[in-house]
Amino acid sequence: MAKRITSVLLAILMLMLMTTSAFAAGTPTATVSSASSAPGETVTLNVALSNNPGINTFSFGFDYDTTRLNLTNVELTSGIPGQFTYSKKAVWLNSSDIATNGNFLVLTFDVLDSAASGDAKVNLTYNAGDIANYDEEDVNFQLVSGKVTVKNEDIEAGVITVGTVTGMPGETVSVPVSVTKNPGMNTFSLGFVYDTSRLELLDVTVDENLGGQFTYSKKAVWLNSKDTTYTGKILDLTFKVLDTALVGDASVAVTYNTGDISNYDEEDLYFDLVAGKVTVALEEVFDTTVSLGKVTGRPGDSVNVYVSMDTATDVKSLSIYDIAYDADKMTLSKGEWVVGDSVISDWNASDEVGVVTYKQNTNISGRVFLLTFDIKEDLENAVVEIGCKFKATALDSNNVEKELKVQVVNGNVNILNILRGDVNGDTFVDSNDAIHLLYHTLLPERYEINQNGDFDGDGYVNSNDAVYLLYFTVLPDRYPLA
Repeated sequence: MAKRITSVLLAILMLMLMTTSAFAAGTPTATVSSASSAPGETVTLNVALSNNPGINTFSFGFDYDTTRLNLTNVELTSGIPGQFTYSKKAVWLNSSDIATNGNFLVLTFDVLDSAASGDAKVNLTYNAGDIANYDEEDVNFQLVSGKVTVKNEDIEAGVITVGTVTGMPGETVSVPVSVTKNPGMNTFSLGFVYDTSRLELLDVTVDENLGGQFTYSKKAVWLNSKDTTYTGKILDLTFKVLDTALVGDASVAVTYNTGDISNYDEEDLYFDLVAGKVTVALEEVFDTTVSLGKVTGRPGDSVNVYVSMDTATDVKSLSIYDIAYDADKMTLSKGEWVVGDSVISDWNASDEVGVVTYKQNTNISGRVFLLTFDIKEDLENAVVEIGCKFKATALDSNNVEKELKVQVVNGNVNILNILRGDVNGDTFVDSNDAIHLLYHTLLPERYEINQNGDFDGDGYVNSNDAVYLLYFTVLPDRYPLA
């Protein structure tokens, strides 16, 4: 078995190396599309022209798998000018040359009730002189066959899904490819079809969780020593969004032929394919935004900076890392998640990295993480910017975990040499400060304070601190401020 697998892999690799490019750039080409169907159904395929130099007539015949298909009709695509008829051949004639590219014909097939599972090839045919221009010069087209992949309903198919991401012209983006309902496979060979007017495929890499051996040339080829029922991300497709890319959706899809995906017992496996896209935008589009708070503190104070999710977002996991601040003015003394009901919640103080994860998507909004900074003594007034990197993931409709695009809005700590207790900033410590602090405990966004309000030293800022500050204004020796 191992020898057979090795020889098959080598044959695939040799085939990929031999097919360096399907056709030379600029070669007139007629391509039959592909589709999937079940016995007893009706399916349509398109015939598309590309690199059309200008023709005014063609006569195409059709060669297809008659054990699985019956060709019932051929029509000219709506909007194409000229006269058209179909009997044994599709014959088209126009009064002048047209160089239009895209779909020209629509082929309608009945999939036979007795059709076996597998690929039913569909080919175009023509003879010399069957395609010409208005000057009666022959025009030769390269022909690309299509197929109808017949899948019996009693064969449960897995699903291979291409993800959706957003990118701007000139950017590099990574598009995930995931597998679900995996019946157990040990090899696959996948090709890729995408919008070449907007995208350039730079690289394809395998996810380390899949294991096995992997190579990529024109196709992504993977081989394992045994069957795996792994579900999740299997590949990352790295695309360059072309500088000239127009705004809109650039489709991305995977392709395979019968026999390209199999298990250890050499049985062919069938997978439904779900296409994805790269949405080209002129400005960056985010799935969610997190913002860091802006606080004021005195030299020697400890201040709390909250990280908040500005809009309610369904997430599977959150992580915070690369906390950015001026270490000459402050130290990060504590980090703590302030959201609950998680499976894992952790803060690594030495690496300044925190993660939290849930069993399923959980809707999160508001404060999610607390950063506590100790301001150093004997500092001049200064504003210290606080930033971080923040990652969020969510389960998509196929229960595959994907990374969300997160915008981070930095916060800051405003270091002021002000009187301890002067929370309203009027240069006096009096009952007005106690009232202001009480309002702050009720409406913190409306009544901000310029220092740590934990005056009684119990670790919390609440109405008790407002009462304690009031006592301080009357009996400062008996009620010293923490």
